[in-house]
Amino acid sequence: MAGYTRQSTYTDGDIIQAADSNDEFDQLVAAFNVNTGHAHDGTAGEGPVIGLIGDPGVTTPINKVVVDNTNNRVSVFVDVASSSVEQIRIQDGVIVPVTTNDIDLGTSSVKFKDAYFAGNVSVDGNITLGGTITLGDADTDNINLNAEVNSNVIPNTDNAFDLGSVTKEWRNLYIDGTANIDSLVADTADINAGTIDGTVIGGSTAAAGSFTTIGASGAATLSSTLGVTGAATFSSTLGVTGTTTLGTANVTTGNITTVNATTVDTTNIEVTNIKAKDGTASATIADSTGVMTVASAVLTTADINGGTVDGTIIGGATPAAITGTTVTANTGFTGNLTGNVTGTVSTLSNHDTDDLAEGASNLYYTTARFDTAFSGKTTTDLTEGTNLYYTDARFDTRLATKTTTNLAEGTNLYYTDARFDTRLATKTTDNLTEGATNLYYTTARFDTAFSGKTTTDLTEGTNLYYTTARANTDFDTRLATKTTSDLTEGTNLYYTDARANAAIDARVTQTFVNNLNVDAATLGGDSKTTILATAQADALALAIALG
Repeated sequence: MAGYTRQSTYTDGDIIQAADSNDEFDQLVAAFNVNTGHAHDGTAGEGPVIGLIGDPGVTTPINKVVVDNTNNRVSVFVDVASSSVEQIRIQDGVIVPVTTNDIDLGTSSVKFKDAYFAGNVSVDGNITLGGTITLGDADTDNINLNAEVNSNVIPNTDNAFDLGSVTKEWRNLYIDGTANIDSLVADTADINAGTIDGTVIGGSTAAAGSFTTIGASGAATLSSTLGVTGAATFSSTLGVTGTTTLGTANVTTGNITTVNATTVDTTNIEVTNIKAKDGTASATIADSTGVMTVASAVLTTADINGGTVDGTIIGGATPAAITGTTVTANTGFTGNLTGNVTGTVSTLSNHDTDDLAEGASNLYYTTARFDTAFSGKTTTDLTEGTNLYYTDARFDTRLATKTTTNLAEGTNLYYTDARFDTRLATKTTDNLTEGATNLYYTTARFDTAFSGKTTTDLTEGTNLYYTTARANTDFDTRLATKTTSDLTEGTNLYYTDARANAAIDARVTQTFVNNLNVDAATLGGDSKTTILATAQADALALAIALG
């Protein structure tokens, strides 16, 4: 850095040369250079160390940084209500606020970037952390929670993170609500209430179970002995591998799927419903009457000695003769009927008009006859029914309630701005016929119209019209910014020393000097230098006057 060192000293009567002053001022300029000036480091020529930095241009700054060498610290003061209040102290190994709980580090909108701490961080207030939070960098670090959790604890990804491990397990788990667990492996379990749904008990390692009541809504499969004291009720299938001895079996629902013996050794089998093995209903037997109702039956032979056959087609697949004393039909017979018929044949449903010859009055319908009759008719001949005839009034009434929204777009497309813009983009004025009022521009039309106009017909814009006042003002303004350098030399030549000397040489001759009648008395005793300077000035003035 360049400090200031005095370059010279003077005593009374000394002659001060320009070089002396120049050297002194050069040293001052160097000392105050913005990059290389004096360092204020307390060394010779560098100025003292600055112990206070504050508001510029004031004697007693309010905002300031003070180096306190008595207490070995740097203090920062800020203007608070026009008073200089100490805010922060920087001292050995610590940056501290002067007042507890008074200074913030950043704001909610203007924040510091990263913070790195090698020691501990103690916070008395609340902490709000945004972004991803990583606590600890090794399993030797500990997280101690002295406070209580006041929110849900939800993992970021479903089915991705464990609570504990095989070698490090949590101890007791206390849950007041419902535990939703996809898969549970427990060394021991004491379940005192609730239900166990959709779960196989003893699936991997079977063990004895003691129950008051076992209810099976699905299939119950026993691979060993089932000992039941009391009644056993099964609402679905009971599958038993082995021998089962039942004193009394009352099967109210479900199925006996397999009986190993070929016969059932029993006197009576009491059933209400008879079903196929797959559960399809086949027949029912009424308790009080013993009447069997069969949904469908295929009988090779049948000897029906009484009762009725209702709602059944006899001989539908393979017809055969029916012999009876009296055959009564409520609707009719299909096919040939042999024998006597009692009653009236009241329908011709098995005949058509081909079986009945056309008479002379009631003629059969033909398309030709209809066309002949129809050709002479109009809507006047047909009485208006619920399908009303068209009238202009009806159309106008209906149309008044409609918009284009009610009419599906066909080949004649509706107008839209986009369609118009697309079509217009392909057009020029050549595609639009000139009307009678708004005529297209042509050079001839412009020339004809322009020839009858003056500047009076044209509104003044940014390019102003000429006026004498504007011309004079503009000229004076423009001339004030010019010199003879901006004006090209014409026939009136500019002054030059060469032209002046040439004019003097041409005019100041011996004859010219003699005609001046100058003598020593006239010169007044001036020195040669003074006389020469005066003569040169007079000659220059004369040359200018002579042009």
